[in-house]
Amino acid sequence: MKILKIENKTGKVTLDDTVDEFSRKQLAREMSKVFGAEAFTNPDFTNLTKEASNQIDRLEITINSPGGSVFEGMVIVNELKAMSAKGVHTVAIVNVLAASMGSVISAACDECMIVPNGQMMIHEVSIGIEGTAKDLHRMADLCDGLSNEIAGIYAEKTGRPMAEMRELMMNETWMNAAKCVELGFADSLFDIRAEHGKTVSNMSLLARLTNPSADEAVGRISALENQISSLEADHATAFADFKSKIEIAETALQEAAGFKNEIETLTGKLTESDRLANENAQAISELTDKLSKAESSAAGKAVEIAAAAGITAPLEIENLGSTPVDHLLEVGKLTGSARTEYISKHGKEIREQMKK
Repeated sequence: MKILKIENKTGKVTLDDTVDEFSRKQLAREMSKVFGAEAFTNPDFTNLTKEASNQIDRLEITINSPGGSVFEGMVIVNELKAMSAKGVHTVAIVNVLAASMGSVISAACDECMIVPNGQMMIHEVSIGIEGTAKDLHRMADLCDGLSNEIAGIYAEKTGRPMAEMRELMMNETWMNAAKCVELGFADSLFDIRAEHGKTVSNMSLLARLTNPSADEAVGRISALENQISSLEADHATAFADFKSKIEIAETALQEAAGFKNEIETLTGKLTESDRLANENAQAISELTDKLSKAESSAAGKAVEIAAAAGITAPLEIENLGSTPVDHLLEVGKLTGSARTEYISKHGKEIREQMKK
C-alpha cells in the first residue's frame, strides 16, 4: 500500500492488503502526507499544499481488501469520517474486492464507486475463542454489538433499515457491481478506461477550478443547499419572533388608543362641568345682588310707611326681610360692658321675648 499521486487537489491512496495494525498505520501515514501537518513539508507536492487554502479537498482511496480486524478497520473508518467533517470529500474506489471490513471502510466514505467486475461481501462479526460459558456469552454479546455498529454504517450509506442490513450480514451476502449500486452500497460504476483518458482528474488545475467535475459540483451544490436551508430556517424563526413582537406592539397601540379616547371623553366632560359651574356661580351672584337690592328697597319703603304713619323714632330695619333675632340668646353670649350696652339697646325686644 502506498500513495499514488496528487492531482488537482485530489489525494490518492490505496488499501491493497488485509486490514490489520500494519496496514492501518501505513494508510494513516500516507493520508497525513496529503492532509495534515506533514502535507506542508512534503517535497513531493512542491508548493501545492504548503498553504492551508491549497490543501486537498478530495481524497480517493482505492480498495482491494479481503477484510481483517474490526478494531483496526474502525480506526480507519473514524479517520475517514473526521476528514469528511473537515470538508474533504472522501471517495472509495473498489478495485476489485471490498469484503468484510473492506466493505465497511468503503461505506464510511462520502462516495463509493466500484469497477464493473468488482465484488463486495458483508457478514456478521466473527471471533475465535476458547473459555468458559461466561467467556463465550461475553464474546457473543461483543460480536452482536459490533455487528450492530457495522449495520448502522451500512444503513447510513444505503438508506435502508438496519434490520435489513443485519439480515444480509447474517446470510454472508456477496454482491457484484450492479447489485452494489442497486442496494446503495456503491453510488456508481467506475470506468477504468475513462480514468486513463481525458477526464477531470487529468485536466489542468485552472480548468478544474473553473470547471469542476459533476460529482464535485453536486457536492458543492448540496452543501450550498444545506446552508441555504439552515439560513432559511433561522430567518423563519427570526421572522416569526419579529411578527409576534409586532402583534404585541399593535395590541399595545390599540389599548393606548382606547385610553386616549377615554381621556378625551373625560376631559370633555370636565370642561362641560367647569362651564356649568361657572354659569351657576354667575347666576348665584346675580340672585344674591337682586336679593340685597330687594332687602334695601323693602327697608326704605318701611321707613317711608313709618314716617307717613307719624313714627319718628328710628326703626330697626337691619333685620327686615330676615329671620327674627333671638335677643335672649345673644345676651347670653355677651359679658361686661358689651352685655350692658346690648341690653340698653334691645331692652324692649328682650322684655317682649321674656313674656313669651
